[in-house]
Amino acid sequence: TITPSPSEPPSASPSPPTATQTEGERFALAARLSRIADKEARAAYERSTAFSRKPLPVATPHPSLNNAPHLAHLSPYIIVDARRATGKDSLYLSAIGRRFTDPKVRAAWPVFWKYFNGRSALERVVLGLAGDVADNTTSSEGGRGGDKMKIKKRKEAWALMTAMSEHLICVRHF
Repeated sequence: TITPSPSEPPSASPSPPTATQTEGERFALAARLSRIADKEARAAYERSTAFSRKPLPVATPHPSLNNAPHLAHLSPYIIVDARRATGKDSLYLSAIGRRFTDPKVRAAWPVFWKYFNGRSALERVVLGLAGDVADNTTSSEGGRGGDKMKIKKRKEAWALMTAMSEHLICVRHF
């Protein structure tokens, strides 16, 4: 049992009614507990109504240009190497993949992202996915047997890369 501190009156004790409590103390305790429960229920209702009044987020076609007020507190997030993604990075990568409306681009996103590491040139990525460079078409990870999709033409690979460009930072160096 929890005993009241010396500064609180004995009726403020959260202990259940005992034989030593008078009937008035029991009624006071029940009324106090009822007021506390009502206050908590009212606070929960106010929280839920405040949440329901918030505007629903709208997916925009160009997320980098979205300046909605509910996104003002977010800062840009850069995933340096998608192949070594942490838990948070993986969530971002899968969320980006879900944003693509074209099913071909959505299917190509996990194949492409492993090349977005800052060391692979975009031109070589496109060549590798088109099958011209043998070392990029085979995969040694877990015996998966290579990339999940084979792209036949460079033009098609560039079209997929262009569709993903909204989510990529491209650095040119010579």
